[in-house]
Amino acid sequence: MGTIDPRLQRQLYLRLADPDAPMEIPAEAGRPKVLVRFSGDVTDLERAGLRVETVVGDIALGDVDISDVQRLSDVDHVSAVEAAQRTRPLIHDSVPAIHADVVRTGPLALAGTGVVAGVVDTGIDVFHHAFRNADGSTRILSLWDQTLTAQAGEAPPAGFTFGVEFPAAAINAALTSGASTFRSQDTIGHGTHVAGITAGNGSQSGDCHASQYYIGVAPEADLVVVKTKFDSVSDIAGAKYVFGVASAASKPAVVNFSLGAEAGNGPHDGTSAFETGLDALVGTAGTAIVVSAGNDGGNGTHAYASVPANASKTFSFVVPGSDKQTDFIDVWYSGGGQFNLTLTAPSAVAYSKVSAGAAYGALTFGAAGGDVVHAGTSVSGARQSFSLDISPSVAAAAVGGNITAGKWTITLQEVAGSVADVDIWIATSHTDPFPAFVAGDSDATRTITVPGTANNVICIGAYDWRDNTLASFSSRGPRVDGVAKPDICAPGVAIYSAKSQERSTWYCCDCCLDFFIDLDGTSMAAPHITGVAVLIFERNKSLTFDQVRAHIVASGQAPDPITAPTLPNNNWGSGEVNALIACAGVPPAAAAAAAGAAAGGSGGAGGSGGAGGSADARGGGGAGIGGGVSFELTGSFPASPAAYADAAARLRVLERRFGGYQLWHDLAGLVSMHYDEVARLTNSNMRVAAMWHRLGGIRLLIWLFTSASPELVLPGSFGGRPLAPALGRWLDMLDRYGSPRLRADIARHRPLVLSLPGAGLTGASSAAG
Repeated sequence: MGTIDPRLQRQLYLRLADPDAPMEIPAEAGRPKVLVRFSGDVTDLERAGLRVETVVGDIALGDVDISDVQRLSDVDHVSAVEAAQRTRPLIHDSVPAIHADVVRTGPLALAGTGVVAGVVDTGIDVFHHAFRNADGSTRILSLWDQTLTAQAGEAPPAGFTFGVEFPAAAINAALTSGASTFRSQDTIGHGTHVAGITAGNGSQSGDCHASQYYIGVAPEADLVVVKTKFDSVSDIAGAKYVFGVASAASKPAVVNFSLGAEAGNGPHDGTSAFETGLDALVGTAGTAIVVSAGNDGGNGTHAYASVPANASKTFSFVVPGSDKQTDFIDVWYSGGGQFNLTLTAPSAVAYSKVSAGAAYGALTFGAAGGDVVHAGTSVSGARQSFSLDISPSVAAAAVGGNITAGKWTITLQEVAGSVADVDIWIATSHTDPFPAFVAGDSDATRTITVPGTANNVICIGAYDWRDNTLASFSSRGPRVDGVAKPDICAPGVAIYSAKSQERSTWYCCDCCLDFFIDLDGTSMAAPHITGVAVLIFERNKSLTFDQVRAHIVASGQAPDPITAPTLPNNNWGSGEVNALIACAGVPPAAAAAAAGAAAGGSGGAGGSGGAGGSADARGGGGAGIGGGVSFELTGSFPASPAAYADAAARLRVLERRFGGYQLWHDLAGLVSMHYDEVARLTNSNMRVAAMWHRLGGIRLLIWLFTSASPELVLPGSFGGRPLAPALGRWLDMLDRYGSPRLRADIARHRPLVLSLPGAGLTGASSAAG
């Protein structure tokens, strides 16, 4: 017999009291949408009344008549029945901030070709040129609008029973018809903005800029878009759809979830059906899911305390004025303890005490006509919970009144003689004011929203790329069971990206921002990482989710200047993402296969080599650099400096010459990552500049770009003097005046750099070892 979660209990309770009570949880044609954890035959669930939409791992998704919920829970191999929980939708400068522009224009030349970027969100503006090819056709392989009902000639995707699927042909027909609208619209604009960060190609002019200005991280990726209903059942189905479309096209895929929720999704420890359902979707190579951490780091919606045995603890929260909609509060605690709970209204009149294991029901009114309060209990693994909801009184609700404003308290009395950790989450809302804990009880840790707490997702926090400070709103870790979250941070403040022309939300500056708009949130940070994961798959589509995450996490850099404790930590994860490091550490599929065959999968410094290889994406001086892998060099290379006047052209020629060597990618990555700082020091610091000229730096660069040598990186001597000592002195000067990040890489890579003069790529690899 399975447990029934508190939100579903509430709906059952309300329907028993009033058969016409409105459905307060996500429903399909009046039937609650549910996630059912089971271990037997799915047909048993169907016989118990579940209309199965799809199955993911040990989770069945579907809907059920409210009268059949208990019968479904009673199936002997059902362990839990959870109501679908509502989720909320949570670049020109930010893309260079993570060095993704260099990944695209530099020697790696990665732009997302052949990889699917999946966006499960509010939809997309199909007319925006950021999502169209040069010939005007759409870059969207398919669009599933879950919110529409199929009309003549329309249908849901194969294997699903709701919504409408629009293949690329249908979108192209609209683009060429001269129509100004499309049946699937992004009236909120969130999904269009997210898609632009991940994969916008910059072909749309606007916002006082010509085209090729706002370019996303992976501008050549294919797009698969799901306009979700924003509930956990629909969200999981959306991710499964993206992976299905990608698989049919034999392409790897990354799904972006810039959404989440606080209350109603279990104890935030990776065990809810929402979390484990997503985990089950990334079991094969070429699949990854990226999730925003949430925006609850500074809004006071979480409290935490360790309550001693037989002691009591009171938490205070404030209900603001004009709070009209039901407030949901979840209290989760470790299973060793047992609590009685008392809720006290601002009038100081306490509602009835609730004991552990109590059935769901209404508490006694604090006073005649007082607010309507319900409470129930639940169990998930080793944790137990109280679920509270507070609504305006019947009389107040009838005239659009509010929940009683002021300070409320929750008092927990431990009665089992055991210490217990307590977490309390308050659900937030975009449309209604919501409560917050007082300063003494509010705790910003453990605020990662579900499903960022799942095991097999990359969870993303946000920082301000303008000053390298953590965004005040970015949710903090760890998970309640101590698992580190978030994994890494990306830019999430003042992010310009594509604006949907169908938005119903108006901004005062819309008159000048025709096609782009700036937004804040971890919703904006996550698609940066989704784009990086797409680039990684372009380089090697055979990687597993764990390998992709390892490369991304290993790219984390400390903020500059350092504004955080030692990394990794529960605010920054591993730090600020560096797309160049993440991608440079991934050997191309052919190189990885060759290196894996030769060395049993050891990638050495510079990234994973083959199956099971180490993923030290920062690189180093190990013997594995380069791996002895080379490719045939073809083509002619003009010797005239004028032929290399354009920096991008110079890099492309060098890539053709040396791109077969992993060492080339490692060195190019280092140069690109620190180029801005080194150029600034050389132009502003006389000592650094003097050492650069003594080295003969300018003439050395000209030699590098014009030399016809097919293999040498640097000469052994230059200007009649050995090059290595002069190079060492210049590194010493950079180490003296450089940032902590530059100094760290100088220390790490000095032996490798000093081994380059007089040695070819293969010789330098050996010397570095």
